[in-house]
Amino acid sequence: MFKRLLPALALAAFPLSAEAAWGFTAHQGWEYSTRGYYISPFEGLPTLDIRNKGQVIQLDVLELVSGISTEQLHIGVNYYKNLDNGPVTEDGSWKGAWQLGGSLDIDSGPDFDFDFLNMQALLQGRMGMQSHNDYGFGVYVVPGIGVAKTYDFAGDDAFELAVGGQLQISAWVK
Repeated sequence: MFKRLLPALALAAFPLSAEAAWGFTAHQGWEYSTRGYYISPFEGLPTLDIRNKGQVIQLDVLELVSGISTEQLHIGVNYYKNLDNGPVTEDGSWKGAWQLGGSLDIDSGPDFDFDFLNMQALLQGRMGMQSHNDYGFGVYVVPGIGVAKTYDFAGDDAFELAVGGQLQISAWVK
């Protein structure tokens, strides 16, 4: 069911042009709330990316599948919009990229226990270099700031400040 549902929803929400590209992003990052709690237990699995007209949507499909197999729910999506890019190399094959966007992540507790629900929403700036051919490759630094609702297993949960940062490596084909 999920094999067809998520791509169908993504396509319906994000109409594609002939310039559309599909790919993956591997990322390593850290996200903390004010009290120092780590936000997502699934951080690190590659995202499925949809690129279209200067926009990038990253879906945490592998984290969703991994979570379901361990009886935890993880829903995550990142969105970025190109604000500016310019040539880095003389031939123009590599361009610097500045993108603004955000991320939304929701994690349930073990055994699908929604009493242990963690959520976060971050405003993110994505900066890096990327190639533009029939295939693409990019390396980005992604700092973020926002809010999170975390649970500390002592019965205390609240909305609080969240900060984070990632190193992302993307590859895609048109």
